[in-house]
Amino acid sequence: MLDMQTTRIEELARLLVDARLHRRKLDSVPAGLGPQSAAEGLAVQAEVTRLLGHEIAAWKAGTPLVGEPTRAPVGRPLVFQSGAQLAPADYPMLIIEAEIGFELARDLPAREQPYTRAEVASAVGQARAAIEVADSRLANFHSAPAWDRVADNMGNGAIVLGTGRSDWQTLDFSQMAVALDIGAETAVARVGSHPSRDPLAPLVWLAQELQHTIGLRAGQNVITGSWTGMTTARAGDTVRVRFDGLGQVSVQFSSAAIGA
Repeated sequence: MLDMQTTRIEELARLLVDARLHRRKLDSVPAGLGPQSAAEGLAVQAEVTRLLGHEIAAWKAGTPLVGEPTRAPVGRPLVFQSGAQLAPADYPMLIIEAEIGFELARDLPAREQPYTRAEVASAVGQARAAIEVADSRLANFHSAPAWDRVADNMGNGAIVLGTGRSDWQTLDFSQMAVALDIGAETAVARVGSHPSRDPLAPLVWLAQELQHTIGLRAGQNVITGSWTGMTTARAGDTVRVRFDGLGQVSVQFSSAAIGA
């Protein structure tokens, strides 16, 4: 049974890596290969990371008020700095989300004792405005089973990091305003709209999850949930996100047609 499970995990990981590298989508996870649990979905994530051979430069983590917490690693080639220009062909869904990224100033290594909120907060060097560019290797991502989405790194395409503050603990996130602009128009404007009401909570959960395995490392950035939901951009758009009192970030999608 274990050999069959391992073979299934490895085969799905190979399919997802091939789809990622060749910029094509699977209609869905093939019958018989779908993860049967969250643990299997995470095992596929780990195998995808191994096959790609990329350093984990960031993580996405979420602890929604409704539903199970989620996490996914993000490789170094998928992390950009504000002002980056990305090719729409590489991210055909062109879904953007405004997030806050917490950059670690020191390691949170594997250990037996659970990390406390205070320990995790003290390891953060700065909180930064960030944009997640969502994309999926699954054409049916929005309707796919939850564990299939976990296997596909929770639909992560890229992360763009902007400016921030080292004194972030002085900020009242419950009253923080965020605006997402596409070109000259504000597409989304909200206040205190983090999905779990506490943007640090997903990082604390992630540190506790990874304390049993690989831990977290200094320099990694952890994005912790969308403040603006999913917004669709188009080729040629410049997207800007502003978190009042914290920072801002932008990304430009080149005007080349998708699939060109």
